[in-house]
Amino acid sequence: MVWKDWIKEIFRPSEKKFFEKVNLLLGLSYQGTELILNFEVENLNELTNKINRIEREGDEISRNLEVEVSTGTLTPSLLEDFKRLIELCDDVIDKLQFIAREMNRGSSYMRLRGDIESKVYSLIKDMLNKGKEANIKVRRLLSSLAISLEEAYKLAREIEAIEEEVDEIKNYTIDLIYSSPKDFLTFHHLLQLTIASESILDVYEDIADLSISIMKSLSS
Repeated sequence: MVWKDWIKEIFRPSEKKFFEKVNLLLGLSYQGTELILNFEVENLNELTNKINRIEREGDEISRNLEVEVSTGTLTPSLLEDFKRLIELCDDVIDKLQFIAREMNRGSSYMRLRGDIESKVYSLIKDMLNKGKEANIKVRRLLSSLAISLEEAYKLAREIEAIEEEVDEIKNYTIDLIYSSPKDFLTFHHLLQLTIASESILDVYEDIADLSISIMKSLSS
């Protein structure tokens, strides 16, 4: 029996639906990242409002997923893992909301930035672009669980490699921030954006690992 046919036997319809909704949450994260990457300084209020709408939409999906978990239609022994997966996906959207708000708060720094600030913002953009790349791979991983566990493992390794690359960018960016004297608010603003942008990759890696763990438990 091929994997795709076999997986249908261990995947409850409710679990298939669950992973489809998780993919919807990740799609919202992708949209939010796109919005942040394409912002204009003059429209930061508009950006924040759009991210807030995405966050509310994500909360609605998360609540629906939590109801599904509480109804007992999913594998009982994995309920905590399913809950954790919801929390992780919601966490990405929360981090994007924080980034948008922090950019809006620091709009004066973005308009009057010097060379170091411009370089830091460019590096933050690089990390967010890598986040988009990881987001696509995580969604492909979730879809591949019903086709090939081997493909899922391959994607997980690729996501891990992206996370490690972004971690290097984060460390370089923090060194750059510390290397140039600046007032506390500017320092805090740049540091917060750097840490938040990198931390999204950590969450994507956790989502990939947990999804594979759930699939392995279902198939054991």
